Amino acid sequence: MFHKPERIGTLDLLRGLCVLFACLQHYGGHLIVWYTSFFRETAFTDGLYAGHADLIGRSLAADVAGQWVTRLTVPWLSLLYIALAAFNLGLRDQKAFAAAFPDKLKAFGVMFILFTGESLIVSVTTGHGLSFSPLQAWMVILSLIAIVYRYLGVRGVAAMGVLSFARFALPVASWNAAFEAWVRTWLHPQYRLDAELDLFLPAASLGFVYGWVFHQRPALRRRLYAALAGIAAVGIVIYLASGRSAPANPLNVYEHERLGNELVPMLGILGVHALTFLLALGLHARGYAGRVPVLSWLGVASLSVFFFHRIVFIHVYMPLRELVANWAGLPISVTMPELFAAVIFMLAVVAWLMRSGALLLLAGAPKPAQRS
Repeated sequence: MFHKPERIGTLDLLRGLCVLFACLQHYGGHLIVWYTSFFRETAFTDGLYAGHADLIGRSLAADVAGQWVTRLTVPWLSLLYIALAAFNLGLRDQKAFAAAFPDKLKAFGVMFILFTGESLIVSVTTGHGLSFSPLQAWMVILSLIAIVYRYLGVRGVAAMGVLSFARFALPVASWNAAFEAWVRTWLHPQYRLDAELDLFLPAASLGFVYGWVFHQRPALRRRLYAALAGIAAVGIVIYLASGRSAPANPLNVYEHERLGNELVPMLGILGVHALTFLLALGLHARGYAGRVPVLSWLGVASLSVFFFHRIVFIHVYMPLRELVANWAGLPISVTMPELFAAVIFMLAVVAWLMRSGALLLLAGAPKPAQRS
């Protein structure tokens, strides 16, 4: 029988940091183009929304702090999140995983549908709403790893990870561009392939292998830590020696998200991943619980936050923020205080939805009894 181990608090903390920085990035990206893509009150700019009139059609620039956050977290952050998710798939051995396999695929399928709906809710056009997003890509990647592990075991996932590096020798970018063009022809001209599966596969496969060794081969943990240190050193040194840099663009926080499409930057990204895993697992081994208020909860509730964060921001927070800009004379800006205010508001809404039982009440289910 499979006994679920205790959560690794340091990985929850790491996941929480990933979600926090992802929200800051996404909110910054939306604010930059708010007056070119999202502002809907143009009919009232001669009255209540007069303070916004001069900004319509203009892009807002991120402040220096926001640019540094972007530079420090893009492009390795989104790949780290999928690596952390794949790490957890290694909790069970292959036999125990086979029993849970149908439920896993069902869960990934449901989340794929939910994230498709989320994209349609927040997008300004149908084509953008139907575009393939990182959240959807993560569910497809996790399903693929689950299938390979179920039938081919850990060696199959490891082999898939090795084969994923063939993307750097094949014209994968041309194939992705051809697929995007085909979908634009037959589905919607504004469709975008915002997340390529091949971009996430190396990080996800490695994350699974790390998790499998950690959970299924405890006697090999010291060797795992040594391997992580080696991968971190080699990957980071190769990237630094290449002289590559990715300066932040104050008008586009997503400019370098696909830097991992090149081999040397991908090695650097995987090196950073290995270093973060090494630090998190090393602290866990030394007894550090990794419990930090809000951030640890954010790591546990990451999927709920990812589902709601853009919905709350675009359809709740920003309409209220536009009114505050009028009443208090506080113009909208792409600054860290602005971004953190939005994140705090969103987290409060998501926490209330989860803890109040509001979602259960909408589903017609009884609210769970409160603990005394």
